[in-house]
Amino acid sequence: MYFLTGFENKFHVYRSETTQIWFNICTIKIVKIPFFMKNKKFLQSSWIFFIVFTGSVFAQNQGIPEQIPLAIRTGDAKMLAAHFHEVIELVILSKEDMYSKEQAEKIIRDFFTKNQPTQFTIKHQGGKLKSRYAIGQLTTRSGNYRVYFLLKGNDDKALIHQLRFEPSHE
Repeated sequence: MYFLTGFENKFHVYRSETTQIWFNICTIKIVKIPFFMKNKKFLQSSWIFFIVFTGSVFAQNQGIPEQIPLAIRTGDAKMLAAHFHEVIELVILSKEDMYSKEQAEKIIRDFFTKNQPTQFTIKHQGGKLKSRYAIGQLTTRSGNYRVYFLLKGNDDKALIHQLRFEPSHE
C-alpha cells in the first residue's frame, strides 16, 4: 500500500528509500505505509479517538462566557449581574445568603468599591454541558480572593447560580 506525501520542485533525480515519479517539473513522493496503518480497525479506532478527543477539547473551551472573567477583572458589577440567575447564592467573606439578581448586583458593586480589582485569572474550570464551574484568583488593592462560580443552563444561556468570594492566602 502506498501513500502520496506531497509535491517537491526538483530538477534532478536521486536514489533514496522513497520512489519518485516525475510529473512535468514536479515530483511526487510515494512512500510505503507502515504495517499498523494498513489495519482498518486501527485506523477506525484512531479516528474515533481523534474525534472524541477534539470534541471534548472544544466542549471545555466553550464552558465559561468571556464576559464573566472580564467583569470580575474590571470590577463591573452590572456586566457580571447580566449573567446572574434570578435567584443567586452569594457568599462574600463570611456573609452567605440567597439574593435576587438586583440585590446581588448591589452587594457585588459594594464589594468591588471596597476591593478594587487589579487582576483576575481562572485557575481551574470544569463540569458538564448544563452545569459548569470555575475557580479563579482575584487580586485587589486590599487583598487576594479565591473566586468560585457555578453556571447552569445551555451554552447560549448559561447563568450564574452560585458566586463565592473567599479570602485567599496565595
